Amino acid sequence: MHGVRHGMGNTYPCVLDWACRARWNSRVEGLGEAVWRFTEIAEKLYFCENPNTPTLDADRLIYESADRSKRFIIRRDGSGRVRYVFDSGKEWRHGCLLNLPDENGEKPAFAGDRWNWCHFLVGQPLKDDRDWMGKVRFERYEDIRFQARIILNDIARTGPECGEWKGTRNHALFYIGFVLKREAWGGPRTFYALVNAFYSEDGETHHDVAPWLGLDPVHAAVFFSPGHPVLVQGSEVDYNVSVKSVAREAIAAFNERHETSLLLEDYTFSGILIGWEIWGGYRTDVEMSGLALNGIGKVSR
Repeated sequence: MHGVRHGMGNTYPCVLDWACRARWNSRVEGLGEAVWRFTEIAEKLYFCENPNTPTLDADRLIYESADRSKRFIIRRDGSGRVRYVFDSGKEWRHGCLLNLPDENGEKPAFAGDRWNWCHFLVGQPLKDDRDWMGKVRFERYEDIRFQARIILNDIARTGPECGEWKGTRNHALFYIGFVLKREAWGGPRTFYALVNAFYSEDGETHHDVAPWLGLDPVHAAVFFSPGHPVLVQGSEVDYNVSVKSVAREAIAAFNERHETSLLLEDYTFSGILIGWEIWGGYRTDVEMSGLALNGIGKVSR
């Protein structure tokens, strides 16, 4: 990973989005061409709110919020290692409902009504140069494999109880997300097929939340796939995931729930997301290395 550029998947005002991108491009040469992008839902802890980020030294590219409560660090020593450091308890309302006024009645500057809890992800849109439209079509591949080594260095709860909101309790969730886009009408236009690496409510214990099928606030379908490795604090965990299998599980779950007949071939693999969604305050520290996404072509018989 050579760098992560400021993405548009956030609640930051558009006019400030472009100003932030221009500033980052001037601070780090070539960053505007980076394929990885941030997805941030935040209030105080946007990287763009720190005029002195990102910084580049001999062996690291560092993004920081103004108070350093959120950091993303890319090693430049050939190891391919990246690190998320985040304390969402330092966010607006301690990570609870970022769209409501604080205890002094001050209104948030950026947060929207739909996406109002902390997101801290990196991702990239995918393109297949062999396809005339640049789309990654599942039927072209025997399989598509995602690989990574991930270690959870630290996790602890730091914020107060938010209270339930639409059935949601305080939690910290780290996932690998495969974004599917439907090519025709009928069925969800966007489908997030997720591998849940870590889900905790108490900031210590992982809880299994898969399989699970539901909707996100913009009416896309979301599916948590079961049976994958779980992060354990202090231990490096290897992931070698079949994207096609996870996508099939997601679509099959939707068909069973809604009595539809969607097919894997109805969707393309449009992007990948990796990182945290947090409701409440949690101190977190995760490192990743060995990121790879490989397509295994079909053999003609």
